[in-house]
Amino acid sequence: GLKNKLGTAKPADLTPYLRPPTQQNILEVIYAFTKSEYFIYGYIVEQVSPEELLQEVLRHPKILKAATLHYIEKTLNDEEDDDLVTTSTVMTLQCPVSYTRMKYPAKSIMCKHLQCFDALWYIYSQMQIPTWQCPVCQIDIDLKHLAVCQFVDEILKNSDEDTEQVELSSDGSWKPVVEEPPKPAERPLPTTHSTSVKQENTDDDDNRALADHSRGTSPSNEPVVISLDSESEEDEQMDQPPQ
Repeated sequence: GLKNKLGTAKPADLTPYLRPPTQQNILEVIYAFTKSEYFIYGYIVEQVSPEELLQEVLRHPKILKAATLHYIEKTLNDEEDDDLVTTSTVMTLQCPVSYTRMKYPAKSIMCKHLQCFDALWYIYSQMQIPTWQCPVCQIDIDLKHLAVCQFVDEILKNSDEDTEQVELSSDGSWKPVVEEPPKPAERPLPTTHSTSVKQENTDDDDNRALADHSRGTSPSNEPVVISLDSESEEDEQMDQPPQ
């Protein structure tokens, strides 16, 4: 159960541990670290499935469409002021318990809000944590007060399965809220830069320049290589005896 919230823990099911009627059943409970005294009760109950409870809810009188339309009109009128006029409101068709599309839109007849929840999903949730409170306004709910909302039920039956929200007008008309797909991000145009590339001379370029120089021609764009060795140094190298 929920911490510090009485009545939310699931009761222990002792059925598998019961002995035949001819034998005696003894229950021993041990608790520690408390100064308070507690009473323990044992009940003989019949387990009812959520589907059976749902059929009971469906037999209850529905929340009339006229009552819901009156609530919508009153709510929109209360939100108006001198500078702002409210003409519509948005309602989701998703269950606040399961976050899926409702099939049995219900709420307590004591609830003072428009939003419904799926009756079957709500009953299943109470099997896990039995709070028996409205998931929208948190008031206590008695199963006999749970009823299907006629107006929301009609919207669910007359809208597409992929419709998640509807826009309600004060006159009771409605239309699905269509979400526009996100626009693709625009890519920035490439910026043109004026660049200059410095070309480095390779060995092939040097050899080509030397060949052109030996033929007496010098290309305008090719570098000219000039040897700085003097003729005397060449003569001295030629006079030296081979080693």
